[in-house]
Amino acid sequence: LKMLLWSVPTHATLVYEVLLVDAFNPKDDLIVQVKEVPEGCTRRTVTGDYIRYHYNGTFQDGTAFDSRDHDTPSFATLGANKVILGLEEGLLGMCLGERREVVVPPHWGHGENGAGEVPKSAVLFFELELVELTKGVPEGYMFVWLGDVPDPLFPAMDLNGDGEVPLEEFSAFIMLQVEEGKGRLRPAVDADSIIKDMFNNQDENKDGKIVEDELKVKVDGEPQQVIRDEL
Repeated sequence: LKMLLWSVPTHATLVYEVLLVDAFNPKDDLIVQVKEVPEGCTRRTVTGDYIRYHYNGTFQDGTAFDSRDHDTPSFATLGANKVILGLEEGLLGMCLGERREVVVPPHWGHGENGAGEVPKSAVLFFELELVELTKGVPEGYMFVWLGDVPDPLFPAMDLNGDGEVPLEEFSAFIMLQVEEGKGRLRPAVDADSIIKDMFNNQDENKDGKIVEDELKVKVDGEPQQVIRDEL
């Protein structure tokens, strides 16, 4: 540093070339600009929905850092904290086929530490297009009924009428409800795994089958004998 200063003549005028690559204010808010909304939009994304979307991510200088094109859309369950906060907020309230541009300040993105190819305190720009929307289920639920629940439930579940329901029979019953539009499983999770977990929750004595006395459902978070939302 001293050698550099000694090389500058007295009263010299200094000229610097400066390239500004990023700038932000810690008080900056997320910016969401809607570019296109298809006609006939009847439903918008909400927390819990499973979505697939295309995106192109760039820095302020236009340098691309990530993208997902039409062949490889990205996916997320909104509210699952699997994407940065700014991107998740930008994906909420979208219609299928809608396009948006989102400006994400660092405190809505990767913050002061950065991540991967994203440097510290980077402002991020996203171009988004929603290409798939699947309605989710409430937090803590694996399956919800979409209409009237069979009443009584156990005889409807006991497909062969032998008074007990093993996993295979339970699975066939649940998938039948889904196929007929009477129930919905949590999206983006393997159906067999969900159904097995549901079965294990009902099989209290762990003997590999459910009988009528074991059948319970969730009502406001508590198991009950009366059917409401989830097995």
